[in-house]
Amino acid sequence: LTGFLTVVPVLQSAAVDVGLNVLGPPAWGLTGLAVPPVHAIEFGFIGLGLLGSLLVSYRLAERDAPARPVSVFLPWATLAMLIFVAALWLMSQPMEMRGTILGG
Repeated sequence: LTGFLTVVPVLQSAAVDVGLNVLGPPAWGLTGLAVPPVHAIEFGFIGLGLLGSLLVSYRLAERDAPARPVSVFLPWATLAMLIFVAALWLMSQPMEMRGTILGG
């Protein structure tokens, strides 16, 4: 999302390289969305994933243990919350730190 418009100057540059000046000079300043809206979108999708996981977990708990669905659901809800918190933490790290053991 932060670089989705970079295809425009690349195509412009390629057109110039083959002798077609119809697209104009490459506009290397084109990028995409700013970082804050991208973070909001990422965090929104992570939240949707949590809600979907909780819904599926509870439905499975109701199906598999109709007498005690909450006690079956709670361990899976705890795991989903831990993964949610880890995902938020990971996405809040600078790009250079993601995927490294030092990311914190």
